[in-house]
Amino acid sequence: MAKFLTFNYSGQSFLLPADGFIMAKKGSATSTILYYTSANDEDQIRLTHEAQSGHEIADFMQNQFINLAQTNWRNAAVNITSLSPLTLEGASIS
Repeated sequence: MAKFLTFNYSGQSFLLPADGFIMAKKGSATSTILYYTSANDEDQIRLTHEAQSGHEIADFMQNQFINLAQTNWRNAAVNITSLSPLTLEGASIS
C-alpha cells in the first residue's frame, strides 16, 4: 500500500509520496529538495518553508519518512503540519 506524508498551508493540502523516496537535501534557506527514484533521474519535489539556519527541514523530512515506513499499513497518510520545526509553505515538482 502506498504511504504519504501530508501537510496543510493556507487552505491547501499537499501529499508527499513515500514510494521511491531517496533523500532530502537543503536547497536554500527557504527550500528543501526531496529526491526520488524513477525512470526520470531528475524527479524531485521542492518544499518551500520558513527560513532555516541549518538543515532542520531535510533532517525532519528524512526522519518522518523513516517513521512513516515503520507505521502500520493502515496509516497510509500521516499529517506532519503540526510536527514540523518550521512552517511548510508549499510543494512543487521540479
